[in-house]
Amino acid sequence: MRLHVPIKLRWSDLDAYGHVNNAAMLTLLEESRISVFWHGDLQVDGVSDAAAPVGDGGGPDGDTLTLIGRQEVEYLAPIPYLREPLDVQLWIGRMGGASLDVCYEVCSPVGVEPQVVYARAASAIVL
Repeated sequence: MRLHVPIKLRWSDLDAYGHVNNAAMLTLLEESRISVFWHGDLQVDGVSDAAAPVGDGGGPDGDTLTLIGRQEVEYLAPIPYLREPLDVQLWIGRMGGASLDVCYEVCSPVGVEPQVVYARAASAIVL
């Protein structure tokens, strides 16, 4: 099951070449992950859902501390500045005893055809 998180670009995400900087990509992934795990702002397979957060109180005031153990990003196409939010799709790729892998695809805004996958990424989260 993929969760869809709309993430708006900021002008400061761009570099001198007019596309999203590779370092800014990590911030976009972080914003989408926090939106799902801490706030519950998500769509499930494109349908809006105002459910509770996916996580179990791992936010700043929560009982569970989470750390990023590893991140990898495969850049597939440059992301230009877009007025509509990107469609960041997340899903759990692997769950272990004290860690899990969150997988991502960073896509063009919902409704834009053809859909462009700008990047694929994964974050290993350690509890």
